[in-house]
Amino acid sequence: MATLESACQAMVAYPPYRERFSLVGVAQGETVEDYLGCYQALKAMGFRFIAIGGLLRKVQGTARYTRVSRESSLWEVIGALRVTYPSYLALQASLADMNPLFLSQ
Repeated sequence: MATLESACQAMVAYPPYRERFSLVGVAQGETVEDYLGCYQALKAMGFRFIAIGGLLRKVQGTARYTRVSRESSLWEVIGALRVTYPSYLALQASLADMNPLFLSQ
């Protein structure tokens, strides 16, 4: 998976910059199992911060706005990660507080 290859390269290059910024890994996938595997691999590489990527899609005809591609997928991925890594996963904001215009049905 290209995401993990890039993450590995980033971890090798990161040590001289450790004092300047925190490196964030990004778990990607097509299925819940893909996300769990990617998350586990990033954690094993030593990432302290891991974002969940690939769940938003750009709204056509706009410059910046995105929406959840499939809300059920979002909750499945987050739910599985919370169960598997309860002490490691922390969401910075409640998804229930997100603007409902950005959530698709």
